[in-house]
Amino acid sequence: MTLAEVLSSALVQQLSVLFEEPVEIVDLLPLSGGASRETWSFDARTSGGRSLSLILRQDPVTESRPEVMRREAEILATVHEVGVLVPIVYDHGDGAKRQDMPSAHLIMERIAGETIARRILRDATYERARETLVADWARQLAMIHSVPIGELIELPEWIDPVKMLQELYGSLGEIRPVVELGLRWLDDNKPEFVTGVLVHGDFRLGNFIIDSDGLRSILDWELVHRGDPAEDLGWLCVKAWRFGSSHAVAGIGAREDLLDAYAAAGGTPISVDRLHWWEVYGTLRWAIMCRMQSIRPTASPSQGLESAALGRRVCEQEHDVLLALGHTSPRQVADVLEDENFRHPPNSPDSPDIDELLRAAEIHLGELAGQSGNQANRFHSLVARNVVRIVRREIRTDDHFRDAHTSRLLGLSLASDEELGLAIHHGTLNGPDLEEAIAIVREQVTHRLAIANPSYLSQSP
Repeated sequence: MTLAEVLSSALVQQLSVLFEEPVEIVDLLPLSGGASRETWSFDARTSGGRSLSLILRQDPVTESRPEVMRREAEILATVHEVGVLVPIVYDHGDGAKRQDMPSAHLIMERIAGETIARRILRDATYERARETLVADWARQLAMIHSVPIGELIELPEWIDPVKMLQELYGSLGEIRPVVELGLRWLDDNKPEFVTGVLVHGDFRLGNFIIDSDGLRSILDWELVHRGDPAEDLGWLCVKAWRFGSSHAVAGIGAREDLLDAYAAAGGTPISVDRLHWWEVYGTLRWAIMCRMQSIRPTASPSQGLESAALGRRVCEQEHDVLLALGHTSPRQVADVLEDENFRHPPNSPDSPDIDELLRAAEIHLGELAGQSGNQANRFHSLVARNVVRIVRREIRTDDHFRDAHTSRLLGLSLASDEELGLAIHHGTLNGPDLEEAIAIVREQVTHRLAIANPSYLSQSP
């Protein structure tokens, strides 16, 4: 049996018990997105004539986290009662007591609308919605942050955010100079934290359902915790969630408008400086999370491909950290793939050469993405196409940068990037030496981005 058939059979059993009548499952389809969970869309039709549009969110069998799923179900029920826009949860389970479902899961209402960020930011369908989204988000955050959390016994306790990042970073087992610069700045500029507020933890474009009238729902509550309300606002402003737009708040509006609307909705006023600290924090957090996701074991070839591609996107987040700290600025860099006169040095007696073969694969993957009616297949085809483009850029790029980079490190009596990161960590570089270290880091990140995604370098901070 296929995975879809296994899940369909399990859903029939579980929902027939829940609704107390026979259920038919139709149009069970996987959805793209979500690094930690599988998401399926389906309709449930009962023998009594009911028809429900539903979503199944399920942990991979090898990484089931029932306690997180239980907490998310509890939080969704709690915030729904006070008017926060969230899906209705019909059922959940841990995959152990219910033998019909293989792992921890949620079954909830499917809400009509769009989640794909680039469409929300650009399509004319959402033009009117874009006029109100910043205020909508502010009101929802003020409501979330006002939820009493005393009785939510499974809610994670507050932990110092810098300490948490240091622990996440330490789990990588590697030294990264940009991360060291970011952690040093965060530690030197800590604001006074609020510690007892319900925080969504992943409040950003991609986790919202939007229709032509505005915000319909807030998704993905698995990172909910006790913390500082400014964390949610700062995360919403992280550059990664603008998807190429120049507007600071999720590619839609201005920071000042968000802060004003939040205070007007009853949220505790937050200063621009405090928001900036949390924006830097969120940017560094996402850089570390991208690196973690790129090296974690995966359950399927498609997840493995996505993780591999994400590994090459870490330089995007490191560039954003440098932008947020004022250590770099946008610049135009030519894409080497646009050089029509490029010819790969002969390395095979046969034709076509390596670059031509990869170009053919790139075109084919683009065509597959355009032809596929399955959202997940289309997404993975585009990921594969992007991987091919990265490889093509790398084989077109000479290695002179490596020699120049090594020479600049030696000028600081450093033999490697690891030694550079450790010097930043221990504070042994100061004055002109620190400025030179930052310049070295900046040029290396720029070089890596020129291979991974050169257009990213020109985006506004």
